[in-house]
Amino acid sequence: MEIGPLVTPLVVSAQTGDTLAVVARRLWAQGIGSLPIFEGTRLVGMISERDLVTAVALGATAEAAATAHMSRWAATAHPGDDCAEVARRMLELGVRHLPVVDGGGQVVGMVSARDLLELVARPEPGLPALAAGA
Repeated sequence: MEIGPLVTPLVVSAQTGDTLAVVARRLWAQGIGSLPIFEGTRLVGMISERDLVTAVALGATAEAAATAHMSRWAATAHPGDDCAEVARRMLELGVRHLPVVDGGGQVVGMVSARDLLELVARPEPGLPALAAGA
């Protein structure tokens, strides 16, 4: 199965001038675990909850630049990529989120480990999710 139907359209992101405090509030307010960071419209990195925890543990202040603590890598997915391959890529990289880019390299959304777990919880369209504790 292709990941296209699982992709969350990109709505929440950060810019290179944002601070750790701004990023943390955005993650908290949206209930998400990672944000792509852009310089204008160009993807320059990702920042996750783990990156924030590491930054704080190492003494960063809330006003520190988010870009100083983001992960810089070129790993992305495409809407036509196979779900199993994307899951393997995420496991190999040790990440829980990947930006999804179109043929022109523009970020069109995000795919998360949670999105991929939906396939296990609901293997067929229309089936209810597994009940908590089941």
